[in-house]
Amino acid sequence: MPAPDLGFALGLPPERAIRYFQSLGYATPANWREAQIAAEQQAFFITGLYREDVVEELRASLQEAINQGKSQREWREDVGNRMAQHGWLLDDGLLVDTETGEQLAARFGEHRLNTIYRTNVKNAFAAGRWQEITRVQKVMPYLEYTAVMDDRTRDEHAALDGHIYPIDDPFWQTFYPPNGFNCRCSVIQHSARDLDAMGRVAESSEGQWEDVEQLVGRDGETVTTRGLKMPNGQIISADVGFDRNVGANYLDRLQQIAAEKHGAAFAERLAERARLAGEAAGLRGVENLDALKQALNETPEYGMALMEIENKIRYKHNDLPARGAALGLDEAETLSIAMFTQVHGYINNLLLHGGAGLKYPEKLVSAALVANMESALRKLPDYAGTVVRRTTAAEYNALFAGLDVGDVVYNPTFFSSSAGAEVFSRYPVRLTLHCQHGKKIRDLSLLPQQEEVIFRPGTAWRILSGEIKTVNGKTEQWLTLQEI
Repeated sequence: MPAPDLGFALGLPPERAIRYFQSLGYATPANWREAQIAAEQQAFFITGLYREDVVEELRASLQEAINQGKSQREWREDVGNRMAQHGWLLDDGLLVDTETGEQLAARFGEHRLNTIYRTNVKNAFAAGRWQEITRVQKVMPYLEYTAVMDDRTRDEHAALDGHIYPIDDPFWQTFYPPNGFNCRCSVIQHSARDLDAMGRVAESSEGQWEDVEQLVGRDGETVTTRGLKMPNGQIISADVGFDRNVGANYLDRLQQIAAEKHGAAFAERLAERARLAGEAAGLRGVENLDALKQALNETPEYGMALMEIENKIRYKHNDLPARGAALGLDEAETLSIAMFTQVHGYINNLLLHGGAGLKYPEKLVSAALVANMESALRKLPDYAGTVVRRTTAAEYNALFAGLDVGDVVYNPTFFSSSAGAEVFSRYPVRLTLHCQHGKKIRDLSLLPQQEEVIFRPGTAWRILSGEIKTVNGKTEQWLTLQEI
């Protein structure tokens, strides 16, 4: 099965923290120097673990915690259950294999687990936040550093509280939080009007940088980091390994991992998709609705679909914008869902093949529609139940070739199904989907009789069963999947 190309997500707004975390590699550093290097690379790392399978279990549990919004306490309980399923026992700060007696980890008590949770989750959400910040940088070009300012706040972080720098100032390449283990600092984004209202002026870090030697262990080893000289003469530095902007390094890190896993061509395709998504930003949202419609009209296939959709809205579904508004959607989001029900091929082509065979305008418009659809689907309530999808032998081979019952498949596109009568029953593959997070779009569709339920790109399914059936003299492949 080909690896899903999720490069489209780089320029889109959905759950960036989740996407960031999914992109990370992992390491098991044995000492502080290795830990420092791992932190610089913004990799998922846990010191004191001796086996990769243990790291992977923790990584999987953290991914689930981020996806589901689990608390620190809930995550710790989940970790304990996962370890027990493998026969690994957490006992007095140690992790031990009960079958072999092998020690799998040291310093693995509640405090250590809390640090792992806070550090990795904080990094994930900080990376997501940075992408949001840069997206609106033109209208809100300043950031203010904010510390919690209680008795647990480090002196260096307290000294940075309230300082404002332009987003492109080098300050944020070093001090964008988190700036250390268990750092609770954050940022507030401001416009020029905000600063005028507060009577504040942005600072500059130019000429204020000095090299600082920091200890990285008990043996006296040091590393050189950057320090900022404050107006009172105090030199501030981030903790070792945290003197990097986790958000700014996101794209580079993701592309590096993509190249390692799937080759340079894949990585370049991913980068191209990111650039495309950035350009499509001007076609997103209700404020850019006219620009989106113009772009649709300038592409032959989309233009014809738009004309058909607008005629259907005018003569048959004139309440469609109101139905979308009742669900909390703006006009651009509603139009994009309707467009998907008419011309889904281009959109899913972009997600699955990077827009292979599409000209630039179609790629650009597809990226904008993907963004609007993602935004719309996040607002819709989850649909839980059993739905059916009929599909082609080609799609079956692309998604399920080489997989067995119990395996997991990730769908890289918007995945459509029906909660009512089977649609496209002529297709030879029948998927029965037990879902938790589908999005029912009947009230937004120009084909409401299909009772359509859509799943977002990246949805994971476990194969529960598969069988060959003969129906009306034709051979069909039937599979049952469970969303996970």
